[in-house]
Amino acid sequence: MLPLDNLKNAPNYLGDAGLKVRPYRAPPESSELAKLWETVYRAVMIASWQKIHRIVRKFGADMGIVAEFIGEVHEVLRDRPIYYPDYIGGTVSYQTRKYLDQFILQNYLIL
Repeated sequence: MLPLDNLKNAPNYLGDAGLKVRPYRAPPESSELAKLWETVYRAVMIASWQKIHRIVRKFGADMGIVAEFIGEVHEVLRDRPIYYPDYIGGTVSYQTRKYLDQFILQNYLIL
């Protein structure tokens, strides 16, 4: 375990290295849930783009045109990042989904 004095110096050390630092003063559960949600959100976005890619292929459309259109909308609204379809390993996403399934079953569903 790091001495508390060293932890207090971390923002200065990282700031001196040119990194943007904001000390975090909330319970660790908050940051862990934030990281978990970011992983889930990214997995959903990737799955959505993979699904539209399958739909595009089924109808013989051009995925480049679809991605370009969404990209143009994103330039204005800044809310539609492009996840252009390609090979995605999915290990982290799968593990997160597995964990969430177990958590939801244990804590929220009565079977």
